Amino acid sequence: MRWKLTISSPGGHRSEFRCVASTLYQAVDKLRSAVHSLDLDQALQLPHIELRQLKNLHNQEGIKDIAQIAMMVHALRARQHILEPSGLPNIKILLDDAGDWLLFDGHHTVLAYLLAGYREVNEVPCLILYVDSVSGRVPSDAIRVVFGQHAKDVTNWRDFAINWQAPVENQLTSKKQQTMGELVDVIRPFVQ
Repeated sequence: MRWKLTISSPGGHRSEFRCVASTLYQAVDKLRSAVHSLDLDQALQLPHIELRQLKNLHNQEGIKDIAQIAMMVHALRARQHILEPSGLPNIKILLDDAGDWLLFDGHHTVLAYLLAGYREVNEVPCLILYVDSVSGRVPSDAIRVVFGQHAKDVTNWRDFAINWQAPVENQLTSKKQQTMGELVDVIRPFVQ
């Protein structure tokens, strides 16, 4: 599949990267290898995306480290953005075949940004994956990979959440919180 990846940083710094990869994770790995050679000063227009409206892959039980989120909130309030060691944004989203924005990596990070008062994707470092086509929408079959060994059991990914901390037989569950807004609302009381 041909992928188009857009790196966005606060302040309007953006770059695009195109590649061929079997899965969205392979596309991210290819970008990770090339990130230091990219020009982050392209004038690319980002769509308006609210962080609270991002579809999520975890229920409250899948959020493993509340203390980590609290530390991230503290760093964000000190104006330090959250990035991978490679320099790539920790937040990774894609446009699904229904036109919804799915957060497939960086749930703890988005929760921290929301708790620190950030509201939109263009305010945070973010990696956006599209299929390199007119619509840019990623088909459901390509999204199932995010469920790892449980992908074969997922018919409609929108109905499921994954909890990697649970025993293997309990990792795939019915989704309770549909968006990051719903998830931050149930997490907020636990973050000091």
